Amino acid sequence: MDDLILKEYNILRNEIDQQTSLHNTLTTFIITCTVAVITIAASEQIPILYLFPFCIIIPMNMRIAFYRKAMAKISGYMIVFLEPKLDGINWETRNLYFQKKYGGASTKKHKFNLWYSESLTISVVCYLLYVFSYLSGKVINFLTILYAFAPAFLLVWVCVITHRINRVDKDREEMVRIWEKIKNEIS
Repeated sequence: MDDLILKEYNILRNEIDQQTSLHNTLTTFIITCTVAVITIAASEQIPILYLFPFCIIIPMNMRIAFYRKAMAKISGYMIVFLEPKLDGINWETRNLYFQKKYGGASTKKHKFNLWYSESLTISVVCYLLYVFSYLSGKVINFLTILYAFAPAFLLVWVCVITHRINRVDKDREEMVRIWEKIKNEIS
């Protein structure tokens, strides 16, 4: 029986590792594409091009947020169902304890943490490049201001997604509670 539990544990650890790898791959993709678009926008001097990276950043960050939530779900399952049966194998349990006690990506000490803020940083840079490029040489009037600052909602969207990405520790705590409830219901 212990062999089956250990096998399940290893399979789930692999799944977490794969999702971490996908997260890193998507982050690299976002950075690479954004640098390419910024280079083109700067050489062509077309302000609207600085906003194109948001077409990549937002969907890719939504996917990263999904992976982070799935990692929390798997981790919570491992804490509740597997680690109590595996003498000495307690990485997920200890990691959760560490995050609660000493602070992690989303503790009360850190209302909005920037652990995974690459996309947010890139978004701010793209938006500022757009604003400065757009306003350069323009007569400032209501319409100019509107066109310059209306795309700020894209930054807000990226902030919301970044917050979701950074709350993996809270998600894991929630998943532990849910898995414990399920365990009590099926026992």
